[in-house]
Order: sequence, then structure tokens, then C-alpha cells
Amino acid sequence: MGSPNGGTFSGPGIDNNIFSHAAADTGIHVITYVYTDANGCTDSVLQQVIVDACTGMADFPNKNKATLQIAPNPFNKTTKITLHSEFNPGNRQLI
Repeated sequence: MGSPNGGTFSGPGIDNNIFSHAAADTGIHVITYVYTDANGCTDSVLQQVIVDACTGMADFPNKNKATLQIAPNPFNKTTKITLHSEFNPGNRQLI
């Protein structure tokens, strides 16, 4: 969701203000958020989004040292998937 609320997103993979990684495909994409206030003043912000192809844990050289965490379990409408490995220090999250 953009801030302030009420703006519009545009760019690869955006449909009806929602980003779809499948529609964007892999690669680096620039997403634009544009907001116009009640006075007609418009502003925008650009955000780079990286869509990476991960076909499984076999993609990671140190797969025996990688962890995949899915929370909360069970989940209702939203879940967070976190991947951490020595090959890619830090967490990658999909929310």
C-alpha cells in the first residue's frame, strides 16, 4: 500500500494497483507510485523491485546451511517467508 493512501502504482507487473511477480517476470523493475492531493499537487516516488527466480533450495550452493522460515503457522490472509543462507547473508523476505 502506498503512502499517502489513494495514489496509483504503475510499472511492470502492476494490474489494478497490485504487483504480480509472475506478470513482471524475473529481473529488476522500477515501480512508480503517484499521488495527487485535494489541492491538485502531485508527487511521485520510484522503487526498484528485484524479482529473482528461485526454483528450490538446490539453487543455493550451501543448501545444507540454509533455513526457510514460514510464519505465522497457521496463517489466515498474510504470511511471511524468510530465507537465510551463508551464500546470501541476511534475510530475503516475501510477505
